[in-house]
Amino acid sequence: LRSSNDHFEVRLMMMNLVSRVVGYHKLLLLPFYSFVQKYVQPYQRHVTAILAFLIQGAHDLVPAEDLEPILKHIANNFVTDRSGAEVMAVGLNSIRELINKVPLLTACQGMDDLIQDLILYKRFRRDKSVVIAARSLLNLVRDINP
Repeated sequence: LRSSNDHFEVRLMMMNLVSRVVGYHKLLLLPFYSFVQKYVQPYQRHVTAILAFLIQGAHDLVPAEDLEPILKHIANNFVTDRSGAEVMAVGLNSIRELINKVPLLTACQGMDDLIQDLILYKRFRRDKSVVIAARSLLNLVRDINP
């Protein structure tokens, strides 16, 4: 994928295939996550599909240290006050699904503070979708770490 000169849509299809194989067979293809990270930007075309591929390829055998930078990248680029409400909701839901697939992400260093900051968006007054996403993240964290 890294050295291919194909069109972006073909590259997306290859990412989809690789993420399905990695997720289904629980393979450890660690460079895949750092490769996908460079495409995870709020202004990127088809960013929701790319986030879906990232979540599809994550599983509980992936070391949390390898997914932690991606989770922080999503939090820093998607879930900010200067982002739109829709972008924030997508970021919060992606973080929730990553934590759901890899529960050890909550045990990484510094993740408690990040998760607490993300949960504070449950009092976000501008858009209801952000509030719902933050509450679902809170419920997931309560289920994982009672």
